[in-house]
Amino acid sequence: MGYIENDLMKLFIRLLEQAYESTSALLKPYTIDFSNPPVRLEPLVTTNNVVIASPTNTVCITKSEGSGKSNYISALIAGTLNCTDTIESLGTCIAANVAGKALLVYDTEQTEDQLYRNLRNVLKRAKIDTPQSGLKRLVLPILHEKRG
Repeated sequence: MGYIENDLMKLFIRLLEQAYESTSALLKPYTIDFSNPPVRLEPLVTTNNVVIASPTNTVCITKSEGSGKSNYISALIAGTLNCTDTIESLGTCIAANVAGKALLVYDTEQTEDQLYRNLRNVLKRAKIDTPQSGLKRLVLPILHEKRG
C-alpha cells in the first residue's frame, strides 16, 4: 500500500495518544483536586486520636487465631449500638450511632452458634436486651460445616 516507516510511527503514536486519553478519562474521578478538597467525614472509631473508621469505610480486622479479634470487635459493635453518647471501650472511642445506621457483621471464622453467643455478649456489654433493627448478623454457611 505504499506505507513507509514514518507512517507506521505516526499510526503507533496516534494509538498511544488515544490509549493515554482513555486512561486519563477513566482515572479523572479518582484524582485529588487540591483546590477543591473533599468534605471531611467525622470519624466513627478512633484510637489515640487516629481515625480507624469513618463513614463509607469498610473495616477489616485480621490477626492470628485466638488473638482476641472477636473480643475487640465485640467492643466496637457494642459502641455502635449506643445511640446517644460517644463511648470508650478497650482504649477505642466509638461515636454514638445517633442516626441508628445499619451495621453488618461478617465473621468468617465463627460457627453460627459461636457468632450468636458473641453477639449476645455484645448486647450485655452494650447494656441492652435486644439489638436495634440495624444490627445484621450475617453467617457465611459455605465456610462452616453444619453439625446435625
